[in-house]
Amino acid sequence: MNARSTYGPMTLLTALLMSLPVAAHAQARNGYLQPTDPNERVIKYDLGGPRLGATFSPDGTASSQFGWHFESQAAPGLNGPWFIVEKVFLVSGMENNRFVPSGTLIFGMRLPGSFEFGVGPSVTVGGYRGMNTGVVVAAGHSFRAGGIRIPVNIAFAGERNGEHRFTILTGWAIRDLVGAPDADSEPRSKAPAGQDI
Repeated sequence: MNARSTYGPMTLLTALLMSLPVAAHAQARNGYLQPTDPNERVIKYDLGGPRLGATFSPDGTASSQFGWHFESQAAPGLNGPWFIVEKVFLVSGMENNRFVPSGTLIFGMRLPGSFEFGVGPSVTVGGYRGMNTGVVVAAGHSFRAGGIRIPVNIAFAGERNGEHRFTILTGWAIRDLVGAPDADSEPRSKAPAGQDI
C-alpha cells in the first residue's frame, strides 16, 4: 500500500470520526456535557472576524493566507455542544505578487471544552492549475478573551492528485446572539469554570 492511499483525506476523516466517542466521553467525565431538555429553545449565534496564517505545500514551501471567517452556530442550550457551519474566504500568495482566492465550507461541532472539528469542500481559483477542489479536515481550539473568541486551527486539504496541504490559521471573532434566549434559561454565571459559552 503506497503512502498516498495510507494517509489520504478519507483515512484522516475516518480517524477523526472514530475519535469522537473518546472526545465526548472525556467531555462527559469533566462535567461539560449536561442532559438537555428536548423542549429547550435552540440558541443561535453568528460569528465573524479576520483570519491569517500560512499554507504549507508538499515541497515545504509556505504561502501566506489572509481573509475573513463567517460562522453560524446553534446549540440545544447555553451549555452546548455547538453545531457549526463555517465559511472561510482567503487570499494567498500576496508576498509573491500573486492573488489566489479560495473558499471553504466547513460543517462541524464545537464541544463545551472549546475543542472544535469539522469537514467540508474547498475551492481555490487562480492557482498554477487554474482551479483546484478538495476536501478539508480541520480541528482546533477556541480561546476566550471576554466576548472575543481567538481560534487556532489546523486544516488538512487533500486533493485527488495527492498534493496534500496543511494550513494553520488564527484570528479573532465576535459572537452575536441571534434572537434572545428564554428568560428562564440557565444564567451564564452557572456554566462550569472554563467552559466556552
